[in-house]
Amino acid sequence: MVRDPIDNKEVGYDEINHPSTFEGLEEKILEYIMKLTKEQEEADYNENTRHRGWFFPLLKSSAKLMICSKKAVNGNDLYLDKDLENIIHAWSNQLPFPFSI
Repeated sequence: MVRDPIDNKEVGYDEINHPSTFEGLEEKILEYIMKLTKEQEEADYNENTRHRGWFFPLLKSSAKLMICSKKAVNGNDLYLDKDLENIIHAWSNQLPFPFSI
């Protein structure tokens, strides 16, 4: 390797930026871990959002079916409409992300 007479170091390696201490190395590792964690959380959120797109209309339809079968048995429309709202509200409170039905 050719040595630089002014800085007394090998020419061609100065663009590589290595941390000079263990603390610097630890900081770089923690930054990398935080970056990977953030990317994973975003990927998980996007996957959950994609599934919510088909899950909640299905959930709402099944709740309506359940209510319709109750209507056939009971014949009480006012109570059943309130029951549907309560079922949807209860399910929506158990989910970790906001959604709209």
